Amino acid sequence: MFETVNLSNSQHSQIDYAIAGASGGFVSRAVVQPLDVVKIRFQLQVEPIQTITDGKYKGIAQAIKCIYKEEGLKAFWKGHLSSQIQAVSFSLVQFSTYELCKVYFWPLISESPSTGKSVLKSSKTFLLGSLAGSTATIFTQPFDVFRTRFAAQGEPKTYPNLSNAIIMIIKTEGLRGLFRGLIPSLLLVAPQTGFQFFFYNLSNNVLTKFFKTKGKQDNLFGIHKIGILQSALSGGIAGSMAKICVYPVDIIKKRMQVQGFEKARSKFGKLHVSKGVVKCIKVIFLVEGIGGYFKGLKTSVIKSFISLGLRFSVYEQVCNGILNLRDKIS
Repeated sequence: MFETVNLSNSQHSQIDYAIAGASGGFVSRAVVQPLDVVKIRFQLQVEPIQTITDGKYKGIAQAIKCIYKEEGLKAFWKGHLSSQIQAVSFSLVQFSTYELCKVYFWPLISESPSTGKSVLKSSKTFLLGSLAGSTATIFTQPFDVFRTRFAAQGEPKTYPNLSNAIIMIIKTEGLRGLFRGLIPSLLLVAPQTGFQFFFYNLSNNVLTKFFKTKGKQDNLFGIHKIGILQSALSGGIAGSMAKICVYPVDIIKKRMQVQGFEKARSKFGKLHVSKGVVKCIKVIFLVEGIGGYFKGLKTSVIKSFISLGLRFSVYEQVCNGILNLRDKIS
C-alpha cells in the first residue's frame, strides 16, 4: 500500500501469516510484560497519580519500587501465561485476518477520484486493520480478562493459576464473566488496530525515503522487503500514535474487566462499582475528572512503542525468513 498493491501474487500462505503473527505477539509480550503490569495498576487506581496525593502509585519509578518491595520480582510477571496466550492468539488472528481481508475486501472499497492517493490507501489500511482487530478481540477476550485480573491482584492471590481463574470466574460470574469489557474492548481495539496499520503505512512511506530499501520480497503491504530497523521504528510510531488516539477507552475497558473483583483490589485504594459502560464513564469523570481517562498514559505509550515495534518487525522478518527458507529448500 505504498505505491501499488499486488494482491494476486503473494508469495505467502495464510499459515505463513499466522506463524509470523504469532511470533511477533510472543516476542513483544515477553519483553513488555513488566510494563504492562505497571500500566494496569495505574489504570485501575482511582486516586490521582501524583506525588502530592495519598494514592498508592505516584509515578513509574515509585510504582516499580513499590510493587517489587511488596510483592517481589515475580509480581511483574503476574498473569504472563494468560497474557502470552492472548498476545500470541491475538496477533495470529489479527495478521492472518488482515491479509485475508486484503485479498477479498480490498477490491470492494471504491476509489474516489476526489480523494488523494496516499490518504485513500491509508484509509483502506485503517478499515481493514479495524476489521482484523475486531475479529481477534472476539476470539481472545477471555484471555484479556485473565491478564487484567492477574496483573491487578495483590497478595494473597485470589487466582493462584489460570485454571483456577477460569473455574472461579465461571462459578461466581457465569460465562458472561469471561467476556467482561467486550464492548469497550471492541470500541477500543477496532479503531486502535485501524490506527496501527494506518500509521505503520504512513511511517513506512516516510522512512522508505531515508532507508531506500529495495528487494523482491513482499512486506506487510506487498511492496518490498523492509529492514528490521525501519519496520521497528514504523511499528513503534504506529503503536504510540494509535494508543494516544484511543487511550480513554482503554481505561474504561480495564475498569469494566475488574468489576466483581473488588475484594482482591481492596489493598490498592478506593473502589468504584460501575454497572455498565455509560455508568463507568460518568463515575470516572465525576470522581477523577478528565485526568482519570489518561492515567498511566506515559507508561502505556512507552510500552506500545516497544511492543508494536517488536510485533511488526518480527512479523516482517519471519515472513521474509520463510521465503528465504523455501528458496534454499527448493
